Amino acid sequence: MRKINSLRNFLTTFFTMMILALLGFVKIDAFLNNLGEELYAINQLFFQIFSYLSIAEAGIGAIIVQRYYKLLVNNEKEDICVAHTTAMKFLRQISTGMFIVGIVVSFFLNFLTNNSLSLGYMQIVFIIFMIRNLVDYTMYTPRFLIQADQKSYKINTWVNSYRIFELLIEVGLLYLKIDYMYILLPTIFTRIIMNYIVNKVVYKEYPWLKTTPNTDKSILKGTKYLIGHRIAAIISNNTDILIISSFLKPLQVAIYGSYNYIIKFANDIVNMILNALLASFGNVMNMDNKNMHKQVFEEMNSMFIFLAGLLSIFLGVFLTKFVYLWLGKDMLMATGAFMCLIIILFQNISRVMLNATRDVKGWFKETQVYAYTEGTIKIILSIILVKKFGLLGVLLATVSANFIINIWTYPVYTYKTLFNSTPRNYYLKYFFNFILAAVIIFLSNNIIGNIDITNYFKLAIIIAIYMIIVTVLVTIINMVLFKSFRSLVKKLLELGKEIIKKKRDNDESINTNSNI
Repeated sequence: MRKINSLRNFLTTFFTMMILALLGFVKIDAFLNNLGEELYAINQLFFQIFSYLSIAEAGIGAIIVQRYYKLLVNNEKEDICVAHTTAMKFLRQISTGMFIVGIVVSFFLNFLTNNSLSLGYMQIVFIIFMIRNLVDYTMYTPRFLIQADQKSYKINTWVNSYRIFELLIEVGLLYLKIDYMYILLPTIFTRIIMNYIVNKVVYKEYPWLKTTPNTDKSILKGTKYLIGHRIAAIISNNTDILIISSFLKPLQVAIYGSYNYIIKFANDIVNMILNALLASFGNVMNMDNKNMHKQVFEEMNSMFIFLAGLLSIFLGVFLTKFVYLWLGKDMLMATGAFMCLIIILFQNISRVMLNATRDVKGWFKETQVYAYTEGTIKIILSIILVKKFGLLGVLLATVSANFIINIWTYPVYTYKTLFNSTPRNYYLKYFFNFILAAVIIFLSNNIIGNIDITNYFKLAIIIAIYMIIVTVLVTIINMVLFKSFRSLVKKLLELGKEIIKKKRDNDESINTNSNI
């Protein structure tokens, strides 16, 4: 049942994500052509500033979900309601604090940008931007339970439909060249309505879930250890735009933002797969079977390192060609910076299971020093290198910080604590797939780089053929070399047979009933 629910969670998200990605490409093109580079750069900056403000949230979602894993196993409904009430009150208080701090930060926006927009205009837009995003914080709490219970598929359709509707509104208003602040206003109301609808679905699924007079503030104690991890994650994912915006021109922000949108989409696909599996993984890791812990971890780690290599190859070969067709020659990134971006993609995806294990086991206190180290290295190197190398310097700083954390910290701690062993298996998979991806990208660019690609149709045909060939090749190589990957493929094939059999049984049951 765990496997079936994981698949449902994935399928109810995947197809709508494809639609959202396509609309996102249209939105960026409309933004740049109708509102210009400066407003597009400001929009990117606002997302990063809000991410820093969200540090105050302190990872309460991860804490609550981790707590729910154990409470659901024992069906402790009263304790779940107490945790639900505690999280709801905390997030609402935090939202108020974030809004106040955001207003203060808005007075310094002109120091974070190199554009001609007035401070007053930027402040108004930023405040509206904050209100829109804080709606989710104040109304999100019920979703933690359905997430921990592996039933996100029951709300995914609603959530993704809303996201598509919101994007359609934004794209339409962009083509009408409506002022940016008026583009943001309608989405405040759509978010309120959609959160209300989604929460009704959750409460219907769990009619016993309610707020209680009691709260348990001891739940929040774990958040202080999560702050370091939140800071590190935000610095890793969001510092680049802040530094580029502060030191470089809006065009560089636009170039980075355009490339990063596609990189982020690749990361989102991986996170979507992880989220579909996370509740199941959390349940397994909270069982007493140590052998199962290692087997499941190694299989899932093999899958994500495999995906890291595969996605790095596809984007390393075709991303620049796509951007050329999409936005034009002026929006192309220099080769050195682009290759750093691909390395960062590989690093981020390959560490997914290390982060997931940390979260489900609650190793926030034990690993917070790694988080602080990563953030410190990233900030210091970024500021030093951006002055000399520009965009390339910022990305080199990220590569360096990620390498230290990926290789020397989390793998060692995870394998020692969980399995009492060295991370030899992790290193073998990591470095082999990294080198394999680098070799394939180099050879492919020397071959495909000479092909004149003049339209999307031709590009799509080449990508489709290339993806099939490379996917088969990389899959076979990983199956030959890594036992855990072979085991993973076997389980996926068994899951496919199980689904087909279940569908056949259902069809036979329907036919039998109709004959009666």
